[in-house]
Amino acid sequence: MIRLGLRVRAQDAELARAQPILAAGCEEIESEDHVEFVVYGEDLPEPSFPGLVSVSRTPVAPGWETAWPYVYAFERGRTRNRKKR
Repeated sequence: MIRLGLRVRAQDAELARAQPILAAGCEEIESEDHVEFVVYGEDLPEPSFPGLVSVSRTPVAPGWETAWPYVYAFERGRTRNRKKR
């Protein structure tokens, strides 16, 4: 599994959202002047489009399939493994 980060200038975010690689959905991380779009998968193509500032490819650690639901719930204040007091 690969994490592919596509960083664009904030003013180019709408153009980036129209790119085929992001059509199935993506994670968006906003900063002051940039937006990073993140997709996960295997054999992801090397994107190239106007406004693209940088591309990062990072392997996702083994075990993400079981860890992700717990992290997702924890970030939203819910955990499945809470102990009752």
